[in-house]
Amino acid sequence: PSYVAIGDIDNDGIRDAAFSATNEDQVISALSDGLGNFESLITFPVGRRIGDVALLFANTDNNLDIATTDLTVSSLGGGVFISAGAGDGRFG
Repeated sequence: PSYVAIGDIDNDGIRDAAFSATNEDQVISALSDGLGNFESLITFPVGRRIGDVALLFANTDNNLDIATTDLTVSSLGGGVFISAGAGDGRFG
């Protein structure tokens, strides 16, 4: 992966990871078992060339959401897109 964000994306109290690769159109959630292993990988499309990823609370549902940068609009100054977290490792 080129970009990684760490946070509890499935609300189990254990830090997980969300990552992307440069110029890809998807993000992968890696759900941790708390022992250094990732039990589940959840891939979801975002429909654009992703740069960086970040986890944040963008709304009031107490689930981490994800922000991604869009490299396809870099000539226009870039873009940031936010996808709501479902609280189970999925975004969208």
